[in-house]
Formats: sequence, structure tokens, C-alpha cells
Amino acid sequence: METDYHKDSKRLKEYQKEYYHKNREIMKEHSRKYYKELVKEHPEKIKMYRENSKENQREYYRNWYKENGRSRADNYVECALEYKQKYPERTKIGRQLTAAVRAGKIKRPDVCPKCGRRTRVHAHHYNYDHFMNFVWLCASCHRLEHTKNTV
Repeated sequence: METDYHKDSKRLKEYQKEYYHKNREIMKEHSRKYYKELVKEHPEKIKMYRENSKENQREYYRNWYKENGRSRADNYVECALEYKQKYPERTKIGRQLTAAVRAGKIKRPDVCPKCGRRTRVHAHHYNYDHFMNFVWLCASCHRLEHTKNTV
């Protein structure tokens, strides 16, 4: 049985979703500004929050993985650390590109320029001389690019 309260809460949720989608950039900017101010004024609170939430996050993900399974290998963290040690220049270039995208200096397209598919794109570096020597590709085109180079 649906009461007036439930109807109103559904309408409110729909309104909130619509409002969020219309004002997404404004809300993100507000969150960034608020977080920067919070870090400046209360760095000890941020540090305490991170320390206190680590165990909660670990517990949450342990339970989530038990229910839903893993999409990564169990030794993913070790493999990632090994890759960082083996290829420090690639890691550095990747971090520089990520920072540029987050800062808004580089815009990530939502369409793969090679196949035209509308999806999240990856940066493929042809060489690691400079972080700007890359092309955006979707996951499947990126995989094909790597296999093309090895064959």
C-alpha cells in the first residue's frame, strides 16, 4: 500500500536526481571548494576521519567481494606495486596526465575517436617522452593497439 508519504518521497527523490543532473558542475565545484577550506582549517579532522574510516572501508569491501565476487585478481595490489617499480617513468607520465585531466587542462572525450563508440576512454601513450604524447581510445581499441604493437 502506497501512502501519501511514499508518493511524496518518490517525487522528492526524482526531483533531487533531476536537480543534481542539471547542476552537477556547480555542485562539484562547491564540494571541491568546501573540501579545500576544510583541509586548510581542520587538517587534523581530515587525518582522523581517514584513519577511522580505513577499517570501515576494508570491512565494507570484504563483504562486498564475498557477495559479488572479485573482478580483479587477489594479488592486484602487489602486481600494481611491482609495475610501478618496474616502470617508474610510465607511472610518472600517467600521474601527470591524470593531474592535468583533474585540473581541467585536458578534456577527456566521451567518444572513442577511432571507432566512434560512446564510452569512457583511456589514454594510450605511444612513447613516454612527454605526458602529452597520447591518444584517447576506448578499452577495446586500446587493447587492439597493444596487441598490434606486440605482433
